[in-house]
Amino acid sequence: MAHYIGHQEYTIEVTARGNLLLAMLTQGNTAIARFLFFITMLQATREGGSNYYALGEGNHNFHHAFPSDYRNGFKSTDWDPTKWIIAFLHAFTSLIPSVRTASEKEVERARTRAFGRDNGHAEKELPRVDLSEIPLLYEGKPVIAVHGFLYDVGGFVSSHPGGAALLERGYGGKDLSGLFERLNRHTLQAKDLMIDMRIAQIIS
Repeated sequence: MAHYIGHQEYTIEVTARGNLLLAMLTQGNTAIARFLFFITMLQATREGGSNYYALGEGNHNFHHAFPSDYRNGFKSTDWDPTKWIIAFLHAFTSLIPSVRTASEKEVERARTRAFGRDNGHAEKELPRVDLSEIPLLYEGKPVIAVHGFLYDVGGFVSSHPGGAALLERGYGGKDLSGLFERLNRHTLQAKDLMIDMRIAQIIS
C-alpha cells in the first residue's frame, strides 16, 4: 500500500508514496521506536517482542528521499507521532543528544524535481586543476575526487551516512569514483549535496 497509493512529493526515483491513512495505522518493529514507546508510555517491552504502533511510517516518500532524516513527515502538519516524540526527547532530555535533518533548501530542491520543474542548479564556473597538481595542492586536506571533479567534504564528513572513514580514504584529492558507484546507490538528493561541495574540475 505504501508503494501504490499516495503522493510522491519528494522523490520519483522509487515507488514509495506518502499516505495519511497508512501513516496513522502503520505497524513497525524497530528498536528505537520500541524504546521511545517504552519511555513515553512506560510499558515494558522485551527484545524481539510483539509489534507496537510506530505511527507516522506512512510518510514513506520523504523517508526514501532523505533516509538520514529522523522525521518521516517533513511538514509540521504531517501525521508523525514518532517524530514528535523524538523531537520532545531531544529538546528536553539527554536521551537523544542529536538528530539529523535535511535542510529546507535540500527539501525544496527535491520537491521541485519531483514535480517536474527545473532542479534549481545554476551551473557555476569552477577553477580547473591539472591532475598532476592535485597531490601537492590538497595534501592532507578533506578534498576528494569523484568523476572528474574535486569536492571539499570537510563540513560534511562527520554526517556522512556511510561513516567518515569512507570519505577519509580520499583525502588529499584521491579518486573515490569506484567506491561511489559500488558501495551505495546514491539518491539524487545525495548528488545534489555533492554539487554544492564541488570546488574544481579536474583536467589532464
